[in-house]
Amino acid sequence: MIRIRRAIPTDLDGVLGLLQRSGLPGEGVEEHLARFLVAEEDGRLVAAAGLEMGDGCALLRSVAVAPSARGTGLGVEIVRQALRFARASGAQAVYLLTESAGPFFLRFGFGPALRAEIEALFPHSSQTRLGGLCASSEPMVLRDLSRVTVPMPRP
Repeated sequence: MIRIRRAIPTDLDGVLGLLQRSGLPGEGVEEHLARFLVAEEDGRLVAAAGLEMGDGCALLRSVAVAPSARGTGLGVEIVRQALRFARASGAQAVYLLTESAGPFFLRFGFGPALRAEIEALFPHSSQTRLGGLCASSEPMVLRDLSRVTVPMPRP
């Protein structure tokens, strides 16, 4: 059985390993680990999604699912719960940067955003720094979090 929960400090190495295997950057994960969700199956991490909080908004980052759990709906579920977590944390909008998963995020209501808007809201994020890790990524935004109804995971 897969269980989604809030990340704890001992999850850091597992999250970083999952991101590395998924070809995603790990920079900034430790700093924001308290706002990560992880999916665990039989004691191993099989998915992760993180948030960086801004002023009334959040940056969704580091969404990854282990190859063995892809195609099971786990990616959809962890993103839904991350969006619910963002809403419960006071976010009125959620932004993200993606290089190849744009079509996946459309199902949640994400649409095009201006990179400059995200950079202004999250100027210190490793995800947004000019010429940084996600310099070639497509910026997206979800402005209506009222549709997110998945229950919050327990810490």
